[in-house]
Amino acid sequence: MEQFTLVIVAFILLGLTWTRFKHNNRDTSEHCVHTRVTRHQQQSPASVDASPTVVVDQQKALYQMVKFSIRIRRKIRKMRELKQAKLRELETHPTTNTLQCHDASL
Repeated sequence: MEQFTLVIVAFILLGLTWTRFKHNNRDTSEHCVHTRVTRHQQQSPASVDASPTVVVDQQKALYQMVKFSIRIRRKIRKMRELKQAKLRELETHPTTNTLQCHDASL
């Protein structure tokens, strides 16, 4: 019975420390001190520090992500088309390659 009580107390302490850790690491402010990221678009002149801060503009980040995904899809589509074109070329002219091999051996 003592071991069971000890295990229950250990789990309760573990749960309390975990919730406290999660609550302390939650970013609810405009300025996160730990990561030095400002989450608003304009920076106040009073917050000039020696080290630079990263300004996250949500609209610009979304625009860049969409632009990147469009570019990468175009590149993938182009690579697939080139691969299909090479395969079609090999399927339509397979005798050309085999004749060259036979002519070289003669």
